Amino acid sequence: LMEQINWLHQDIRSELKPVRQEVHWQIERVNDSKEIQNLLVQLSTLQRVIDIESAVYDMAIDVAGASMPEQV
Repeated sequence: LMEQINWLHQDIRSELKPVRQEVHWQIERVNDSKEIQNLLVQLSTLQRVIDIESAVYDMAIDVAGASMPEQV
């Protein structure tokens, strides 16, 4: 189970990081304020997904590492 959790965590991050970088790159190059605003919303959403996934991963590691079920 831990191997699958680690694999999913790494896979999600490796997929989202380039997308976030691409959106950031577009923000730097776009001149239209409405398009920049849309890109900032996308960037914010991506960052929230990354943050939430990281929190879920940390909780899963804590639960899996608990030595006694009562600790969970």
